[in-house]
Amino acid sequence: MQLLLEQCLQSGEIADAGVRRVEPTLQRAITFFELRGLTGLGGVQPTHASDFIHSRLESGLPASISVLHYRRAAVRLLFRVARRLEFAESDPTLDVGLPPKSSVGSRPLDDEEVELCRDVAHWASSRVAVAWALAEATTRGAEIAVVTLDDVDLDAGTVWIAGSPRTSPRAG
Repeated sequence: MQLLLEQCLQSGEIADAGVRRVEPTLQRAITFFELRGLTGLGGVQPTHASDFIHSRLESGLPASISVLHYRRAAVRLLFRVARRLEFAESDPTLDVGLPPKSSVGSRPLDDEEVELCRDVAHWASSRVAVAWALAEATTRGAEIAVVTLDDVDLDAGTVWIAGSPRTSPRAG
């Protein structure tokens, strides 16, 4: 099965960056299937796929919901390529149900919570204070890391936010 995996990954069906990202997970999946006596992708049944997706981490802890979704997506990608290359006829992940990625509803902070967060940020480290101030200026996680002192205009009370692949550059 390792040879089939290599052929799928080297087929050009998956971008190089995607291959680098999913290869470790798919290597673990193939090892998992081989340890259960499977010799080809065509023999992988939905129960095998589900067992791999829900398997525990190397630490022995249960996998998080995001890991479950990632594993299913990686194995699904493998079988999509395998079907195109005629190494498999079906996708055993199609009926593997998973809980929603987030079961916690989010809501905006109320005014008291914002004040409490500002107070905590003020008395915590300077990193926490800067991160909170940038968050209040509408920066997102990826954007916070690239803000420099040159982007801050203390006189105007603004910060230049360079943007990210999903957001536009702007002043906050």
